[in-house]
Amino acid sequence: MSVYANQKITAQAQGALQLPKVVPLVLGAGDGCCAQLGSGAMHEGDVAITVGTSAAVRMTARHSVAIHHGQLFNFILDDENLVCGGATNNGTSLINWFQKLHHDAPGDLLSFVDEAVTMPPGCDGMLMLPYVLGERAPVYDAEARGAFVGVSVLHGRLHFQRALLEGICFTLKDILLSVTQSGRPVSRLVLSGGITRSGNWVQMLCDVLQRDVHWPEQPDASVMGAAKMGFQSLGWTWTAPTPALQHKEPRKELALVYERQFASYRKLYPALQEVNHSISKQR
Repeated sequence: MSVYANQKITAQAQGALQLPKVVPLVLGAGDGCCAQLGSGAMHEGDVAITVGTSAAVRMTARHSVAIHHGQLFNFILDDENLVCGGATNNGTSLINWFQKLHHDAPGDLLSFVDEAVTMPPGCDGMLMLPYVLGERAPVYDAEARGAFVGVSVLHGRLHFQRALLEGICFTLKDILLSVTQSGRPVSRLVLSGGITRSGNWVQMLCDVLQRDVHWPEQPDASVMGAAKMGFQSLGWTWTAPTPALQHKEPRKELALVYERQFASYRKLYPALQEVNHSISKQR
């Protein structure tokens, strides 16, 4: 961690903020790096998955991780650690978009997910490519677009809701595969962000990944990470207790359903890429 002290402030600012004359300046990090630290995913094999407005899959390393076809980033967390992984533009922002289009859809996250999971896993054959906001990892294509595929007269609004949530989960699995292809072993997945408010969505992600997932009771890992960074940089002792982790296990009976769906999902972007780029040029 880096600290720059003896920074001078004006007498006016000092009086207004009731600060001492010498104020240490701690250089922080981006929200993703802070979330890595705040979620406690700092050990070998730990992978942090954050799902909020956007989403990301990350792990720490002591040196730069080889980038598989340009699909990963390497960010500096502190003097000893890098954060490596990939981010998607399309997290709960998709839910907000869908809610605005469909006024009969629930306006809150929990009810939205609870309605969606009344539909069967695999969504009766419907898939969503969730690139509504373009996409970063793993395709890095600003002209990528979303699509619902496999739609029939048998599908209703709740199918679309479930397909949207499953699509986000498939994207996270896609990014996780890029991380594992870098040669780093994965032993534990730690969740943070808005997804942890919904046990049903956590279970869905668990089922898609077919891995156990863990998450702390405090969902805002970025805030916790920023606080830890400040304490460590100033040489203060972090006395807050380490939060107990909750966890869920995948339902093994759904492995084949999601394996088949994910195989089809991975074909969607290559199949639609040329069409979406052509439409973009026409605009």
